[in-house]
Amino acid sequence: RAQEKFIRPASMPMTRLTNTALEAGPDLAPELRGELVRYAGNDLLCYRADQPDELVARQAEIWGGALGKMERRLGARFEVITGIIHQPQPAPTLQKLAQLGGRFGPFGLIALNSVASLTGSGILALGLAEGLFEPDFGWTAAHVDEDFNISRWGEDHEAKVRRDLRRTEYDAALAMIADVGLSG
Repeated sequence: RAQEKFIRPASMPMTRLTNTALEAGPDLAPELRGELVRYAGNDLLCYRADQPDELVARQAEIWGGALGKMERRLGARFEVITGIIHQPQPAPTLQKLAQLGGRFGPFGLIALNSVASLTGSGILALGLAEGLFEPDFGWTAAHVDEDFNISRWGEDHEAKVRRDLRRTEYDAALAMIADVGLSG
């Protein structure tokens, strides 16, 4: 209904997700689950800044809280480091994340991978699907660094337009997860 004279695929994120899920089908579900676990294995929430103090505190508050909820849900722990050098996550943690992702069908997995890609976090994607986090919290958590830079340097108009488009895709993916549940 939102389309007028010309079809604009970018304005139809739910259609794109649906078409992707239909093309992927159930045969690609194991690969999609693996991709989700790979996101979590290199998760945004596990790599912290060492300065400035305001950013360090904000990451600890928001990301630490999210990790704590997911650790309690899984009965597992995540390795958190300062810096960007890869730190492997414990194998039992990744196995529990895989089990959690294993409950979703192709539609749910496509949507979860979209959320992970948009946020840089498989942990946030699975936590959102599990109802551990509200959508606005997930979006805020994914943008802690960016929001810190905006507070320091101001907002760039073009970056805001891109971020608003990504938020539309994020909301569509979460709607798909809610619509299809575990079976889709």
